[in-house]
Amino acid sequence: MSSFTIAHDIPGRMRILYGKNKLSSVQGEVLKKDLYAWPMIESVEVINVTGSVLMLYDKAQKGLLLNKLKNLDIQYLQNADTSSIVVHSQTPEAIAMNREYMNRFFKIIGKRYFIKCFYQWA
Repeated sequence: MSSFTIAHDIPGRMRILYGKNKLSSVQGEVLKKDLYAWPMIESVEVINVTGSVLMLYDKAQKGLLLNKLKNLDIQYLQNADTSSIVVHSQTPEAIAMNREYMNRFFKIIGKRYFIKCFYQWA
């Protein structure tokens, strides 16, 4: 079935790893939607770049969750219907904010190295 490892597990919170670049963003959204349908799952976050899934679950149903995860074969995501999946990208405001913070960061770093070089020559 599926080959995953449990990265960490504290009661009610579990992160499992499928492997780096195993899931595309669309496949991650399909998996997230499917996991939300499980009765013991309270919250799911799929990070497709790292291939990890963070789940908040009902502590009393941990055994059932582990059984369902062992029987889940993520190969079904290759042929899953993705027509209804919308992948949320960053808004223009978020992109502008990120750009502003990057500009500030580079100004601070540039200023630091300029002053460091200036004092080194003096």
